[in-house]
Amino acid sequence: MIKKVLVDSCIWIDFLGRNLRKDLIERISEDYILSINDAILSEVLPHLIHQKENRAADLLASQFIIPLTISWPDIISLQVRMIKAGINKVGILDLIILQNAMQNRCAIASVDKHFRLICSEVGIELIN
Repeated sequence: MIKKVLVDSCIWIDFLGRNLRKDLIERISEDYILSINDAILSEVLPHLIHQKENRAADLLASQFIIPLTISWPDIISLQVRMIKAGINKVGILDLIILQNAMQNRCAIASVDKHFRLICSEVGIELIN
């Protein structure tokens, strides 16, 4: 069974903007369905559109989009859990991405240091 992986904006930015992480994207796509959500799209897509990077914008928008339902009480609970675990200064957007992965039983692909900590805390698979 192929699982979904929510690919964070830092990987897309490196891949689309600087042609980095191509091997990571290729490796992930062998075992996972590359996925994105509206929060990640909102971080990356405006810059691509502004720079008239139409092919890159189309590629990003063509990924499997996971519906995003934000539960603010759950976000608050996650933030409290992180603080209790000594994981400080986690951005709300990272928590939204984490919550979305938890809701949809997805792995997360990211090189963001916060994801290494928060994924470990909640038992979400991190690919980097």
